[in-house]
Amino acid sequence: APAVMSHEARAQLTADKQEIIELLLEYGRTLDRKDFEAYGKLFAIDGEWVGGGAPAKGPKIIEERMRKTFGPDSGVKWTSDFHMITNPIVRVSGDRATAWSRWLFISPGPDGRPSPAYAGHYDDILVREDGVWRFQRREVVADMTPAFQGQ
Repeated sequence: APAVMSHEARAQLTADKQEIIELLLEYGRTLDRKDFEAYGKLFAIDGEWVGGGAPAKGPKIIEERMRKTFGPDSGVKWTSDFHMITNPIVRVSGDRATAWSRWLFISPGPDGRPSPAYAGHYDDILVREDGVWRFQRREVVADMTPAFQGQ
């Protein structure tokens, strides 16, 4: 990259990074709301979600996977659980980008107070599709799960 960026290039880079950070946050928000249709639309037409089991590819397949895994017929009991998305590192190159961020899943503990339940990170490849940033590939990595507790 040139040592000196034009004002326009710097403004575009800043705007791209901000839009990508908002995409990362929207991912957690749509999942927490259980809005699986909106969730699927965060992925590119050939986007891929990787996070346990076979990867899911394409917005509709990803939506169906989330609905099957977390929806009303999944057996998952949702309360006031939510995701925290933090520490994003975003690198943009034209219409493609990479991102890395941390996630923390919070659930009510036995006393009703917020308690971390799972923690991990995301490895992302992003693409600008029809002028909008979307996930080309999102890999969900669980760094700590309940199995780690007490070890």
